[in-house]
Amino acid sequence: CLFTVLCRSENVAFTLGQTHHLYLSQGQQVTYDKVITNISAHFDHKGSFICRQPGIYAFHFFSLAHAESRIWFELYKNTEYICSVYGYTPHGYADTGNSALLHLNNNDTVSIRAHQAYISTLYGTADQIYSTFTGVLLRSDVTGISI
Repeated sequence: CLFTVLCRSENVAFTLGQTHHLYLSQGQQVTYDKVITNISAHFDHKGSFICRQPGIYAFHFFSLAHAESRIWFELYKNTEYICSVYGYTPHGYADTGNSALLHLNNNDTVSIRAHQAYISTLYGTADQIYSTFTGVLLRSDVTGISI
């Protein structure tokens, strides 16, 4: 018998940006309003990434707190908390970022949300994008075996 492993080689990558100020609390999702790059990435109506190509993904998110305010955002896989970013300075702006490698299955979602018990003030302008959300498929899972 001849076994051939079939791997989908479809690339998936995206970067989204935020072009205006956001005031978020009580677990509200960050809704990025600018698509910088989208190669085969899918999103729901809230802006969550939806996995259509199972595998290992790298996710990166960076944010800038509005002057003399705070941000506390969290990365979620479906309903599972993964990691956070927190930024604050009493004078000026505070930037923050984090990354995670996640294994995703078909229809898993990934989103950025404000902390449940915290008010976050994100700085954004159309001509200088400081807050971004990026995802890239690093390795696709094997999708089938043919005999």
